[in-house]
Amino acid sequence: MKPGIKSLRSGWERAFALFDREAIYDWAERHIDLSYPFIPTGPFSSAHTRHLLAPFDAIADPRIREVNVCAPTRGGKSLLGDISLPWIVQHDPGPMLWVFSIDRLAREHAEERAFPILRSVENVRHLLPARNKDRTTEILFGFMSVFFRGQAMDNLQSKAMRWIILDEVWRYKSGVLAEAKARLDDYLKLELSKFLCLSQAGTDGDEWHEQYRAGELNEWSIQCAKCDTHQVPVWAGWRDDGSRYGVLWDLHRRDTGDWDVPRCLSSVRYECARCGHPHLDNEKTRAEWNRTGKYQVVGERHPTKKSFHWPAIIDRSLAELVSRYLAARNLNRRGMPAATIKFWQKYMASFYSPSVGQIRRPLTEGYEVSKDGATEGWRRFMTVDCQVDFREFWVVIRDWAQADGQSQRVFRGRLKSWEEVRELQEKFKVKDQNVFVDTNYETRAVYARCVRFGHWGVIGSRRMWLCWIGLRGEDEFDYLHLERRNKKSVKVRRLYSPMQFGDPHIGRSRRDVRLVGPTPGGGTLCPYFRFSNEQAKDALARHRDGHRIRQGSAAPPRWVNPIPQTAEEKREEEEYDRQLNSEFKRTIIDRRTGKEKMRWLPVAAGRPNHYWDCEVMQMVAAAIAGYLGEEAAAGEIED
Repeated sequence: MKPGIKSLRSGWERAFALFDREAIYDWAERHIDLSYPFIPTGPFSSAHTRHLLAPFDAIADPRIREVNVCAPTRGGKSLLGDISLPWIVQHDPGPMLWVFSIDRLAREHAEERAFPILRSVENVRHLLPARNKDRTTEILFGFMSVFFRGQAMDNLQSKAMRWIILDEVWRYKSGVLAEAKARLDDYLKLELSKFLCLSQAGTDGDEWHEQYRAGELNEWSIQCAKCDTHQVPVWAGWRDDGSRYGVLWDLHRRDTGDWDVPRCLSSVRYECARCGHPHLDNEKTRAEWNRTGKYQVVGERHPTKKSFHWPAIIDRSLAELVSRYLAARNLNRRGMPAATIKFWQKYMASFYSPSVGQIRRPLTEGYEVSKDGATEGWRRFMTVDCQVDFREFWVVIRDWAQADGQSQRVFRGRLKSWEEVRELQEKFKVKDQNVFVDTNYETRAVYARCVRFGHWGVIGSRRMWLCWIGLRGEDEFDYLHLERRNKKSVKVRRLYSPMQFGDPHIGRSRRDVRLVGPTPGGGTLCPYFRFSNEQAKDALARHRDGHRIRQGSAAPPRWVNPIPQTAEEKREEEEYDRQLNSEFKRTIIDRRTGKEKMRWLPVAAGRPNHYWDCEVMQMVAAAIAGYLGEEAAAGEIED
């Protein structure tokens, strides 16, 4: 038969053929043979990837306009598009645009994946046009065209499309996703369009996240081998009694505080949220999860927009995931959080949230504030943030439980003089050595005030002048301490420095010294600590948001504030909440090294952050006293 007659016959057969209702994956198992770079190679099979079946069905469903898939790297996202492509050509043709983050990836995908998979299908092979070296990113069938393009705006304009596939949307620049979706308008009017987004997670609130959240969320769930409960797999979850479930391992740390990764890996398992049954990390467990797993709809249903999500937990080695996670956490302790963020985005397919502009309110409770000092088993700290010319002082007083690190706010407010600060200290019976003052402004003057307010006391066998203590935040990530453990000297790193002493008289004239005057006890040096801004603010954010500090803790330390009673107190508490959310953590590029790093930055220029600074110093005081779990210290300050 002549080629022209053969093509005409094929066109008539397609035009008058009944709509094929066979599922894409069933059709693919009979027609598609995968070759490298697909792994595994050979005839396509969906038996080991049942979590892909529902997305395939959504792609084929003519009633669904948008399909979003948020999944881990190497999780089969692109395979959904690759397998669907020849099915679309044969059963539901229409102009298609497949967008990638850069042109090179578009060209490589067309040459290494799209063309080979189309050639593997007998019913599609004879429809392929002759390859043209000038059209390596285009396939021009007689009845439809397929374009593989980068995300440049010029590639997304002028042509109307019925099918659009966006690959790794998290990499796209602002506006690209909306521009691509606009190419569907003509077919959207006819209710024939299909918009498919395939990507790992990005940043909370970005365009990809909004697109994903707009659809009906379908979470893949696994079934417990003991109680048969279906549950969405999580990395870490907590039951009502405070016990943890999810991916667990025995806790082993080195003397430096780093995770001892090899020792941890031997005990990795997944624990059921309901019955606590430990699922071993082996192929049998993953095969059963694949066989019995199913999607659960979370939230509201949507008739035309579907979103699908699954983490790497369902089909990857848990030991390998824990190894990557603990290595990332070790890097995080050294001020390199990018690896931790990438772990959540790439393996858990979770959107990273820097909490920009979001007001996170601490837990509030009704409790009686004692003005007779901290009750038994608790310790009271007072932190003071000094402002320009010492005309304004922001103060927070908190009680901390020595047993478990719980905390209750006793006072927060604004004062106008050093004398008022001293009166407030005496009113709430805060010990001199439990008052911490910010020394970043007029350091020597603050030293002078600190040493004036104190008393003689005995620490161990030493008689010492116990006075207010200075705190100074720095960009350092941690500080070296030498400790005696088992009769050995051990180096450990903490968020604060060893205690140091500052001289308030350095750089002052004799007249200035006379004005400052000697302290009542004759002391001349002010004790102070330097501390890591980043670690202290991380600790504050965890306490504010109610997050656990470390794995294995029965419950998060309760960090609570009193419930405001009057309208004025409510207004003041709203201002406190605003200031407690005045900074957020985001990724920046280090100009010196060119590498990514995390920094706490103001939410808006000029937004007050005085209470935030006071509460940061509360974290440092609690860490020095040994109340912050893994940030706990040897306790250089004694009552």
